[in-house]
Amino acid sequence: MKKLFSIILWIISFCFSGCLYEPVSNYIKEKKWFSEEGSVNIWLNTPQYTNLHFIVYVLLLVLFVALGYIVAYYYLQHKSKVKKNSPEEQLKKFNSYVDESSGIKITWDVYFGTLYNNDPFASNIKLFCLKHNPPQLMKYYGCVIPECPNGTFFTTEAEIKRFIESMLFAKYDELKKQSESKN
Repeated sequence: MKKLFSIILWIISFCFSGCLYEPVSNYIKEKKWFSEEGSVNIWLNTPQYTNLHFIVYVLLLVLFVALGYIVAYYYLQHKSKVKKNSPEEQLKKFNSYVDESSGIKITWDVYFGTLYNNDPFASNIKLFCLKHNPPQLMKYYGCVIPECPNGTFFTTEAEIKRFIESMLFAKYDELKKQSESKN
């Protein structure tokens, strides 16, 4: 949704940044909207609304904004509703992996898909080199500290993500089987 909104906003800003400036300004000049007899000047300078109209407008605006917040709140609450001690909640606690042999720690946040399936996926993935005190944040091409044994470590984001999601799916299946056996 955000991507669609940003595309529409880009198209509108592109059109008004230069593409439509000349035709719109010529149309406004021809119609004489801003002259003494122009429609914009008449609209701005003639009192056609009373204080009651203004109060009703403000009340309706507040009502629609409040309704929007309520709908958004309940939508987000329903979307992220996870029961206590459910496999989903327990899987969210499974958010790190430590490779003792190489001294690398991987952390991530667990989220669940909402449209067609509830498959878990990892986001906000970070790599840490544990050979230093405090552990240093790593890049995908290795530790940034010179002379570190993990300096030659090389991977891609896709490989790390596939590795994490494989662990998540395995753990999620295990947790679902455990919860089904309890019920």
